[in-house]
Amino acid sequence: MKKRNKQYVSLQLEEDEIQNLLNQKLAEYPAKEMLSEALMSIAKDYSALDILTKALLGLKPMLEYSVGDDVMVKSRGLSDYSFDEPAMIAAGTLIDGVMKCTIIEANPWKHNFYTVEYEYIHKDDQKIKSTTSNVSNSYIVGPDEEFPEDLI
Repeated sequence: MKKRNKQYVSLQLEEDEIQNLLNQKLAEYPAKEMLSEALMSIAKDYSALDILTKALLGLKPMLEYSVGDDVMVKSRGLSDYSFDEPAMIAAGTLIDGVMKCTIIEANPWKHNFYTVEYEYIHKDDQKIKSTTSNVSNSYIVGPDEEFPEDLI
């Protein structure tokens, strides 16, 4: 499958620098110190701090896909582990560890930008079920037209 070529720029800021930037942005807010401390406390995990810093710098994360797009997602990035993989492979719905999904929510301010909906064959009763999962961009292989349906 075709891989996307992306280039990234890294920016390293210390927590104090982020808090100072936050205080500057909140200069007119009456309880700015309290709000700044609360936000920095919430942002202790890396993804939250990353999101907060991008917002403070005015950098809106770009979304590659939109609601309604059909995309190919690595099955290991999906949250339901009740897949009957052999049955799904036989049915052609799981190929090379990739499944077709539809984006039902796209939010650039979440750690996992996308919520996808997909169908799978349940391992216990072999029935086709539908569910949703939050996925990060790193698990999306590409748009559905790249799905190797010719392998079915």
